Amino acid sequence: MNLRNGIYALTFCASLAQAQTQVINEDWRFCKSEQTSPSSLSSATGWTTVNLPHTWNAEDGQDGGLGYHGGGVYYRGTGWYTKEIRFNRKDSDKQIILRFGAANYDMELFVNGQPAGTHKGGYTAFAFDITPFIRFGENNGIAVRVSNAVNLPIPPLHADFTFYGGLPRGVEILRENKIHITDEDFGSHGVYIKQESVSDTEASVAVTTKVCNRSRKDSRISVSVTIKDRNGNIVKEDIRQVKINAGEITPVTQRFTIANPHLWNGTEDPYLYRTEIKVSAGKKVLDSEVQPLGLRYYRIDPDKGFFLNGQAYPLRGVAMHEGRMDKGNALTDNERKADLDMVKEIGANYVRISHYQHGDFTYNYLDSLGIMCWTEIPLIDYIIDSEEFTANCETVLKSLIRQLYNHPSVIVWGLSNEITFYKGPDPLPLTKRLNDLAHSEDPTRPTVLAAMHHEKDVNFIPDAYSINPYYGWYYGKAEDIGPVLDRLHQKYPKACIGISEYGAGAHPFHQQEGLYVPATTGHWHPENVQAHFHEVHWEAIKQRPYLWSTSIWAMFDFASDNRHEGNQPGINDKGLVTFDRKIKKDAFYFYKANWNPSPMVHICGKRFTKRDTECTAVKIYSNCDNVKLTVNGKEVPLQKGKNAVYLSETITLSKGENKISTVAYKDGKEYKDNTVWYYVPLKQTIPGAE
Repeated sequence: MNLRNGIYALTFCASLAQAQTQVINEDWRFCKSEQTSPSSLSSATGWTTVNLPHTWNAEDGQDGGLGYHGGGVYYRGTGWYTKEIRFNRKDSDKQIILRFGAANYDMELFVNGQPAGTHKGGYTAFAFDITPFIRFGENNGIAVRVSNAVNLPIPPLHADFTFYGGLPRGVEILRENKIHITDEDFGSHGVYIKQESVSDTEASVAVTTKVCNRSRKDSRISVSVTIKDRNGNIVKEDIRQVKINAGEITPVTQRFTIANPHLWNGTEDPYLYRTEIKVSAGKKVLDSEVQPLGLRYYRIDPDKGFFLNGQAYPLRGVAMHEGRMDKGNALTDNERKADLDMVKEIGANYVRISHYQHGDFTYNYLDSLGIMCWTEIPLIDYIIDSEEFTANCETVLKSLIRQLYNHPSVIVWGLSNEITFYKGPDPLPLTKRLNDLAHSEDPTRPTVLAAMHHEKDVNFIPDAYSINPYYGWYYGKAEDIGPVLDRLHQKYPKACIGISEYGAGAHPFHQQEGLYVPATTGHWHPENVQAHFHEVHWEAIKQRPYLWSTSIWAMFDFASDNRHEGNQPGINDKGLVTFDRKIKKDAFYFYKANWNPSPMVHICGKRFTKRDTECTAVKIYSNCDNVKLTVNGKEVPLQKGKNAVYLSETITLSKGENKISTVAYKDGKEYKDNTVWYYVPLKQTIPGAE
């Protein structure tokens, strides 16, 4: 078994044996074709050479569709990927595993023209043993059929984001010994570390390794587990001799008790132990794996919110999709890191991974940062009442849990999002079934869902639930959010309630005086309305410690090809950062001033450079206690408001250029920001003021 991408694996001891791993992301042949078998591909046209990760909707999935929730006009169909791979004769004593990071959404694998496996469900990893189909010493044809067609009985059926088709996370070949740690258990790593009980003084851990014997005879092997601290010192170790039957997968469980554990304590101290597993026959190491171990205990209280390691720890953060402009969801790990570095910059301690499983790197990096996460399956808007759809939902949930089981950053399993959005079959039976499955797979983590309708019976099936309110954007006023939350809390005092989404759209170059709230489906999405929305919501959230978690919708703008609003066709612009990651909107700095203790100062409305109103005010976000503002060199008094907001008295702009500067002071250091505004009376222009 190979070492997966991960922060915890960077310094892994080279002496541990591992499968030979060959990444095969380059030089695939690709075409869009509705052909159903590789034998008919000779008639297909439009072949190009692509590298993985790849989606065929990088451009047409972000350019706007048929109107608001109109379904989009991007390609929803079948794509084919083909490649030739040579396997040497010396590989004939190995098991050849082909592992996919994901395939969206329905895929079929062919090796040398023969069907070699199918997978239904996007976003999760999976693997196939293709040994029986290989011609060793020759080139072998690999063909992958992938479909993101409409009306597949696979979640998601419908959602407010683009359903990118393709192979968005790459492919690798694993050359395994006949006896190895399985790669085929719902795409997992084959090792499960269960934190049976954890306290400040003692941690009890059970490590289960699933050993696969593909040989033709029974064997006696040893499984060793070594737990090391951050410095490489051995904390606990155990070796167990076991018999594994030919053709079977045998689970081997070893238990450990660690006295006075160093706890994984969120962003303050994300301490990780290393768990090293080796499978050996005599002195020969057949396979190995390394997994993170972040020991922590937590609970959700309906009155007091979230507790980590016995201390109140309000989860305050963002929700985020996986996608970028002109790339779709075919991201590199460097891009994933850059995104999470912005989450860290804003000071969030929590992420809702929306609305599906993200790439492996995301969870590994969250472990190392101490940022906790809600991760979920893409069961969205409505369901199909069929056993096939239910089975596909269960497969996606099992894959999510088994693949992410060992990550300390993962604290809840999400079962659905806005599942009552559209009328359809009652989601109650399916939700109960998925809830039971999640608890069976992992009794140590709570289940959750995200609800649009706040009081549906389905909301109360999981251990906790959160609502997606949009007061002040789609309906009502931003100030309504507090009373709504209090009514829910009072009516359902035993329910653990959070906010899974709250947000407002903003185009960074839509600027206005005043807080006129436009039609949300219209072309005008002013940035200052978004900032005000978040100022009001954060004040309400701060006053309500019973909210176990809150996540802004969203960290980044994202593709939703059926939208046509905010003068950005195909984009949902509720992000704090633009889709291309080039602009951090004012609301980003509002949260940074409130969540990140590092001193900062930010002038709002810097992109509102051309103004036709002579009298205005300056708003500043800063977490410093002493902030000064000058306009054209003259100091202007500031009033300190709530939550790091400073507001000037009314200022009078001069015609033409106006220099706006601010200096904030903390611990003897200065922090500065400045901008230039042009006052241009109506029917008058100033060169360069654009």
